[in-house]
Amino acid sequence: MNGLNFLEKIIEMLPDPFYAIDCDGKVVLWNASMEKLTKVAKKDIIGQSDYSHSIIFYGHKRPTLAELVLKSDEEAEKFYYRFNRNPDGSVEGETYSPKMDYHYWGKAVPIFEDDGKIIYVLVLSKDVSFIKGIQEQQEELLKRYEALFMNSPDGILCIDENHIIFDVNESFLKIFGYTRDECIGRDPDDLVMPLHLKPKAKEMTNILFEKFMVDFEDLRYTKKGMPLIVNVRGIIIRSGDKLIGGFAIYTDVTEKTKNKEKLESTNKELEATIKQLMESKEELRAQYEEIQKYAEKVEYLAVHDPQTMIYNRLKLSEIALTEINENKRGALILFDLDDFKTINDIFGHAYGDEILKQIAGNMKCMESDKSIIFRHGGDEFLILLREEDPEKIREHVEKIRNCLRENVIVDSVGNRITATMGIVRYPHDGESIDELLIKVDIALGNAKKSGKDRYFFFNEKMMKSFNTRINIENMLRRALENEEFTILYQPIIKTETGKVTSFEALLRIKGSNISPDEFIPVAEDSGFILPLGKWVLKEAIKQIRTWMDIGLQPPPISVNLSPKHFYDVHIDEYITDTLTEFDVPSHLLEIEITENIFAENRYETISILNRLKEKGIIVSLDDFGTGYSSLNYLTFMPLDKIKLDKSLMVRLIRSDSVMVLESLVALAHGLNLEVVTEGIETKDEFIKMKNAGSDYLQGFLFSKPIAFDEAEKLFNKNLLGFIYQG
Repeated sequence: MNGLNFLEKIIEMLPDPFYAIDCDGKVVLWNASMEKLTKVAKKDIIGQSDYSHSIIFYGHKRPTLAELVLKSDEEAEKFYYRFNRNPDGSVEGETYSPKMDYHYWGKAVPIFEDDGKIIYVLVLSKDVSFIKGIQEQQEELLKRYEALFMNSPDGILCIDENHIIFDVNESFLKIFGYTRDECIGRDPDDLVMPLHLKPKAKEMTNILFEKFMVDFEDLRYTKKGMPLIVNVRGIIIRSGDKLIGGFAIYTDVTEKTKNKEKLESTNKELEATIKQLMESKEELRAQYEEIQKYAEKVEYLAVHDPQTMIYNRLKLSEIALTEINENKRGALILFDLDDFKTINDIFGHAYGDEILKQIAGNMKCMESDKSIIFRHGGDEFLILLREEDPEKIREHVEKIRNCLRENVIVDSVGNRITATMGIVRYPHDGESIDELLIKVDIALGNAKKSGKDRYFFFNEKMMKSFNTRINIENMLRRALENEEFTILYQPIIKTETGKVTSFEALLRIKGSNISPDEFIPVAEDSGFILPLGKWVLKEAIKQIRTWMDIGLQPPPISVNLSPKHFYDVHIDEYITDTLTEFDVPSHLLEIEITENIFAENRYETISILNRLKEKGIIVSLDDFGTGYSSLNYLTFMPLDKIKLDKSLMVRLIRSDSVMVLESLVALAHGLNLEVVTEGIETKDEFIKMKNAGSDYLQGFLFSKPIAFDEAEKLFNKNLLGFIYQG
């Protein structure tokens, strides 16, 4: 499932505005809530870049939080109140949109690719206009409260839920003769009641906490013990069922009559102000808690794989960095599910996604204080194991394999899963997460080459091979850029006549001793084989045209194509278009393929080959007899020829199994296929393959691969004369 589509589906359901940009600043996501807020439709903003979306908010172009994730800008950051750049790369802050008269709090979170590069930046926008209003209202109420509190002629003290003073006004201090420090942290009854009257005061305190309000006149005493007749009004403040404190007002009733109306009005206003202040505070707290919940969701998605909900590579880097910095020892186990692509191709990606979720769940159940599971990408998972001893690591690997082998059931179908693994140990194999990830991937690659359900520990020999491969890749890149490739032609002769009937085009690198056996596999793995194959095809066709232009009648040239060329469903069009471009008849081109071309996309590949044959292009199956050749392939492949591999021929001749060769040739003839035998190097091999009935022969006995000017000298030439003469 595409990561952005999955994230977009989640975010589309959220009530708050979200949008996202990619690493180039282009808007790639704009949810319905953002449309509603900005009055800008998704279709009008998706794909816009160059800060275009900032005009919607501010009326002019400027970096938004999203751009500040990609690139720091101190001047732009000043536009945000409480701007903060977090360790995970996210930024957050508050600002005001004058164009929309909109106060908002925003948070921009980077979404990382598997290689650690930022691919998207996701922005959450939370309307805090109402919070600004509450804050302004709260500030106004606070000012009113402070004015009333400080200027009231009555003594006022504030208590917490335990009846302990945390604030007093100047009037209370003057009335009772205390300093502020003598009051804070004390029970009011300890200050204004003598010891023998405290039980009575305690009764009134209990009534206050039961009924949440008292109003009475009674004697209270100053610090020096002087009695005063005061009116005591106590009020308890609640938030829901929770007591959060209260206050007590002491009025000197000596001037009660004179000030009664003024005092009652002041007290009621004070009560209302304090209650309103408390309620606003609780409402503000609730709204901030809601914002925090959304922020936590975004932060969770930043370090978890959205498909399997286990840790992702970003979290791996964070945890592994801590382990390495604290000089801890352990191992990374990277495993890749065997044949998972086949499962996706047969059952669909939704089916494959469910398998990944179940495997992640099973692996999660194996976690302990010594192991953590991560989604590494695709069908790869990685386990950080706090164990360096190889035997202990092997024991854990067996636990993983046993867990994977448990039937994963999807749609009532059981799936037996295996995995291939690579293992590195730290700090033994590396002291940085980047180095360890490179080496564990190298170990996994080596394990894959040896088969399925295998695991390899990294060793330096692998690193040497990896570096050799990188050097060959670089050499291929330079050779392609600098036109350092060339083609040699090896003749293929008719067995009965010795006449050269075709040539095989073989790729070489000018001035290099690296053989095709070394650089072709690297080209296959790295993808260079695609441009190389097309280059050979085009050069061979151009050479045929060149020979025709000077009056020669060249035989067909065979060109090898990789299975990867057939991932392009239009490869046949490229071939026929190139023949048309150089006006070369299609019967002068042969295409050589190998049997693993049918391992994937079998039906599409067969369709392509049928279209080539309809154009008159000859199709040969190369390397027959290597790998896992199946005679069944020959019954449905659209072929004209098969080429027996040298290794098969030598093995059967040396084991005196010529009859097997004869049977293979007879079988091919029975399927209307001609047989070419490669690698003929001795007269004995020639005689035995001739007797076996091979239609064509190729090898150093007749000619090594030669340049085009040498090849044209062999047109229609008999290459068997020297054999019979000998």
